[in-house]
Amino acid sequence: MTCRAAVAMRLRAWILFPIVVALFAMAPPAAAVQNAATQRGVVRLALQPLAQAPASLACSPSSSAPNITLPAVTIAPSQSNGLIGSPASVSVSFDCSVPFLNDTNYSDSFTLMTGTLATLDASTPPPSGSGIMFKTNLAGIDVQLTAVQNQASSGSAGPNGTPGWTMGTVTCSGTTANWSCTPANTISVTFTAQLVKTGAAAVGTVNKISNLLQFFDQDIYQASNASSPKTTDAPSAAFGTMSLSQVTVTASTCRVTANGGGTVTLPDVWRSALASSGKVAGATAFSIAVSGCGPALSTVQTYFSSNTVDSTTGNLVNTSGTGFAGNVEVRLLDGQNSSATINLNSTNVTTQTATTNLTSGGATLMYQAEYYATGAATAGSVKTTAQFTMVYQ
Repeated sequence: MTCRAAVAMRLRAWILFPIVVALFAMAPPAAAVQNAATQRGVVRLALQPLAQAPASLACSPSSSAPNITLPAVTIAPSQSNGLIGSPASVSVSFDCSVPFLNDTNYSDSFTLMTGTLATLDASTPPPSGSGIMFKTNLAGIDVQLTAVQNQASSGSAGPNGTPGWTMGTVTCSGTTANWSCTPANTISVTFTAQLVKTGAAAVGTVNKISNLLQFFDQDIYQASNASSPKTTDAPSAAFGTMSLSQVTVTASTCRVTANGGGTVTLPDVWRSALASSGKVAGATAFSIAVSGCGPALSTVQTYFSSNTVDSTTGNLVNTSGTGFAGNVEVRLLDGQNSSATINLNSTNVTTQTATTNLTSGGATLMYQAEYYATGAATAGSVKTTAQFTMVYQ
């Protein structure tokens, strides 16, 4: 028993010893091991980058370049801050059945989002209480953008957490022969823009914003069936860009009101009062009032013009034809200047009528209209038209 034990021990020692020797023999010096490990680490970093999710397939918009066109805006001197002008809208539908049918997944849930927003005005809240405020090139003028289904927002719901908002989600599932999407293939989003006065406003042209925002989606899919794990792809590339057309912004210098709504009614007179050339009758006063003028303005005057002016007298010519009086014109008088005759042949806008000083941003300018005979008048109606332009300094 003792001999067998000794033999067994020797055998084990003999077998183990070469293995230990072999292990030590194979090991390089410590410095070599360290260098080799360092070199292998560099190689591994170069050859094994972190895996990235593939980009989502893009849904199909009804327009890949929708544009919002706002009408021109006129700002009154007394205009308070807030929405100005009229809003304009554009609607875009998004069809996500196409990317679903073009992949092999059992289900795809496409989250539609906006991103790559134009320059924001984060310091000014939207007047409507919700939406996004975009800066423009004009001082004191912003653009408010709202949206339906989901309200526009500049939060972090854009692609990869960038500014934007989620417009909605379309989920498609099933096999080629039996599939459906919820909502039914598409969703529609309406975008509405309107200018906003945020302070002392400059007039001019709001430049076109070629990239107001862009459209993206992000897919969460199940590969084989409803029990498959859900996998999230990276956001898609942009598949649409919304723009805003240029807008003209002007300032109305003052509010203008003509008495009688702009109609001056002269009294009936006997033709005997206009029996010869140069006779006048029926003088009737009328006024033009201005108000709300800015503090930079100090004076105002009126310039009258017409397409029916007697080149000799400078008066307004009567309408011709059956039922209208003959040899009768209408002469205008400047009540601000001792009822001086107003010559409508004059093209000098600063000398045709007298200048009136503005008081507290307003003034009332008085004038008269009267019949003027160019010969013996014949009975009938008198009707003529003139335009007026207010001149401020």
